[in-house]
Amino acid sequence: MTDVAKVQGGAQVPNTSYTNTDGVTVQGAGTPSSPISSDAMTQTMSSLSVGPASLEGSFKAAAAYPAGTPVYFAVVSGVTKATKGLATSLAASAIAGLLIEPTTLGGEVNLAHGGLLTFEDTATWDAVVQGASGGLVPGQPYYLNDDGSEKPITTTPATTSGHAVCGIGIGITANTMQILLSMPFIGSSP
Repeated sequence: MTDVAKVQGGAQVPNTSYTNTDGVTVQGAGTPSSPISSDAMTQTMSSLSVGPASLEGSFKAAAAYPAGTPVYFAVVSGVTKATKGLATSLAASAIAGLLIEPTTLGGEVNLAHGGLLTFEDTATWDAVVQGASGGLVPGQPYYLNDDGSEKPITTTPATTSGHAVCGIGIGITANTMQILLSMPFIGSSP
């Protein structure tokens, strides 16, 4: 990668072509003169291992929650705690992430706030997704629930007046969700 090219009106940048482990040469950055083929992109992406972007720290849980629960940070008795999200208000729907593992009252929480979140069995998703049986549905968008049920994730965005619409993610497989937390808003669903 000693070649350089000049970006129009800019400084010289290194040539970014390379040959991946499957022997496929990936050219440039997808420009018309050096396109990235869909086959090369598929082969390159399939060799990657992507996990969740996580947030770990000394965050404590406001209650016992199962893995996969979307939580926001709330002040409880003067202490900031991870609390199960609910789409009944903007504050309760400002989701910080999904629990990577179950937690107990006052226990430390580890959150996934982006990337792919995979659980070994579909029962984990069934415990937090309203109406789920057999895990997630590939391609299905998931939202924060607003009906107060035990299961905080649903396939239907909030439609109740004054409740917040908040996207959680999209099912990739029965066991995996692409976390795509959206900024909550009050109003009609998109």
